[in-house]
Amino acid sequence: VHELQTTLGASWFNLRARAAFGKLCLDLIGHMDQAAHQCTEIGQMLQASFQLLNSDFGFSLGLSPAPDLAGFRDELQLIERGYSRYFSVARSVVRRNERGINEQLERMLISKLRTVFETASGEIEAWNQAATAQIDGQYRERRKSFKRRSDSLERILEATDDLERRLAEVETQDAKLLEQIDRAFQLSVTVRERA
Repeated sequence: VHELQTTLGASWFNLRARAAFGKLCLDLIGHMDQAAHQCTEIGQMLQASFQLLNSDFGFSLGLSPAPDLAGFRDELQLIERGYSRYFSVARSVVRRNERGINEQLERMLISKLRTVFETASGEIEAWNQAATAQIDGQYRERRKSFKRRSDSLERILEATDDLERRLAEVETQDAKLLEQIDRAFQLSVTVRERA
């Protein structure tokens, strides 16, 4: 809109106004169409990524459809039609308070365009966050599962180490016991021989 104001100079009501405003509206509709196209492409990429994650890692990710920006495009066209009528107002009617009307038109136009684009942006952001939240949630759950498994394996390893230590102690005691049995046997042989 600032670019439009710069192009038109001090007056929105001159011969170039309608063409400049038409170009502005076409550019804005083009931006909305480009955003819709990018949403579609991103949706396709996310869908492919989700399918890969689902098959490779057992996730259950599902993507909601990309936001439909056609309604916002329609709103931009309505704004264009609504403001186009100002450019056909007789110059003599406007001349009296042209500066005030210019400023008022610009403020109203900026406000309406901001509302359209911020609402569209909000829908795209909400869609993005919904997709991201799914990935984050399943990633966190998978991470907790791996942590539980890791903790379980650590406990098993600790138990195994403890068991190995105890087995070593039993083997040591068994060796001592066998030694004592051998001594006892030797003593009994010696006692029999003396008897």
